[in-house]
Amino acid sequence: MAQSRARNLCIAAVACIAVLAGGSLLLKTPSPTPSGTDSAQQTQGTDANLPEPLLVQELTEADPSYSLDDAAARADLIVTGTIVSEGASLLVKPVHEDADPRFFTDRTFKVDSVLKGSPAYSKGKGITLRTPGGRGTYVEMSNGSAPELNQGDNYLLFLYSIPDGSSYNTEGDHYYILGGSSGAWKQTGEGDAYVNPSELEDNRNVTTDDVTTAVKKLPPNGDEDSNSGAQATIEQIEQDYQNGSLSEEAYRDYLEIAQKEASSFATVLTGDEALAAEEEMLGASGIEIPATS
Repeated sequence: MAQSRARNLCIAAVACIAVLAGGSLLLKTPSPTPSGTDSAQQTQGTDANLPEPLLVQELTEADPSYSLDDAAARADLIVTGTIVSEGASLLVKPVHEDADPRFFTDRTFKVDSVLKGSPAYSKGKGITLRTPGGRGTYVEMSNGSAPELNQGDNYLLFLYSIPDGSSYNTEGDHYYILGGSSGAWKQTGEGDAYVNPSELEDNRNVTTDDVTTAVKKLPPNGDEDSNSGAQATIEQIEQDYQNGSLSEEAYRDYLEIAQKEASSFATVLTGDEALAAEEEMLGASGIEIPATS
């Protein structure tokens, strides 16, 4: 994995330290929660089974856009295939105890071809894609930079994984889309062409041959850098401290968080734990849960 991508992960991980100020809140008119609904079902259910959320949080992190060559270099896995299903939203508690939980959504992506990465993901295999945003019983989180992935549509995806608990990562086999929406190219319906999702340097549609050419230009073993996730964060913190960008207090605080992320994973809250976390978010925003009928 390239050093430059590792530093992007570093920035994302350090940003988690300030997650309490990481989004804007929109308050919704309260609507009663249906009675007689199991708390685990409320938290993990789909939008169709839930009332309007009482609180909407817009996640405002901006993902960088990459040229085709940069995306090919930074991605751990490049695949084509189809979105076959969307799972329930997951409320993830980060390693950093003072940061708020966040919603993510998992989808299953059936692989047609692997253009870079593990041959274990051969045709017909399923990959779990995790994107920021989702909703529970009372709270919804949205992210405008996350790609729009529609079930049944075909995509060319540039993916990466995180080896530890940084950036809200939980233990398990799942991938994130590189650069947010810029890492998900939708098939045009015209053979092997995929639509450029954003204004990249080489603003054009591409084919799998174009991607294969970009991958072949990479240096041997150029993507096997283990310096990613929390380890990249630690090295960046050390560098920032050495050049005077961090105070002694900030250096110690950030280093402690990064070291925890390097040795443990974030966790998925379910059932009563998830419901309690949502209620705490509502309380922090001064929203009361309406009485059930």
